[in-house]
Amino acid sequence: MRCLPSENLMTYSPCPSFRAPLLRKFTMEGFSFGGIFGSSRLSKLNEINLTWVSPDTVTSFLKGASSECSATVSTISTPGELWTRAPGRYMGRAKVTSQLKALSVIQMHEDYDEPLSDVLDYLTLPNAEKLVFIDDTRLKFPVESLLSMFARSELSLIKLSHLELSGYHVWDHNLLKILARLPSLAFFAFKDAFLLDEKPHALTARFFQGIISADVMPKLTQLELISHSGAVPMDDLLSFIESRRPSLEGDDPSMRLLPLKQVRIGISSPEACASLMNRLSGLCSGGLLAEVSEPWDTYRSCRNTAGLPSSF
Repeated sequence: MRCLPSENLMTYSPCPSFRAPLLRKFTMEGFSFGGIFGSSRLSKLNEINLTWVSPDTVTSFLKGASSECSATVSTISTPGELWTRAPGRYMGRAKVTSQLKALSVIQMHEDYDEPLSDVLDYLTLPNAEKLVFIDDTRLKFPVESLLSMFARSELSLIKLSHLELSGYHVWDHNLLKILARLPSLAFFAFKDAFLLDEKPHALTARFFQGIISADVMPKLTQLELISHSGAVPMDDLLSFIESRRPSLEGDDPSMRLLPLKQVRIGISSPEACASLMNRLSGLCSGGLLAEVSEPWDTYRSCRNTAGLPSSF
């Protein structure tokens, strides 16, 4: 089922009201306010796609999601002041607990300062296994809002195995705070924002030294890191990758770390790419699948690879 507003209602349109107890897939674009449908009437959904919607519309739809449902939200926007003051038009948001299995939020328009935090502050996800946050507007990532949601969603900390952060400004110590809360993380991808000045970024020596700890991501098997904002500290990156190599005879069995299986690194320098790939070659011979390339080629090129099948 797909819902689109009519041309004369494209701005601040209320969602339609409907009953669809057996609906499996729902797509909605361009509505600013939640409709009267009732959470129980959407309990069979496996897939929700929302585009250009307000934060209260997002939480309203996620409230009724089942434990097998995945949701993708593309561009969260906020209604204008005059509309929000209109009687019965915008009722604000309430705290919502959703059994959603996976959530992706893609922000492609800088509508206001904190689009993602306006969702995370009101959402609890006790069943989440996968979270993806992508931003093309170079906003700061709402770290405290995410940590607050984690605190309300304790069970998800055990279940959450997949996390992607792309295009946001994040400080290294804040990224470490996030990862320290996720002991079951098996897949982690981070792509930093383009920086217009010399501010520190996330992929620093302190970051790599912090994640070497056995307490941080002990079950990590897949890692993707892409940096536009500066040189990645090669020695510290390699020290981390080496610390997650397959166990050798004589290793301390109490460490209980799963070995890395796949690594993708994007660096804004052809010379750095070649140097890193050369230094990774020895680890790749031990079974690690690795790819190193410039950021814009990372997901399309395998020109600097070792141990990788063509489909990786």
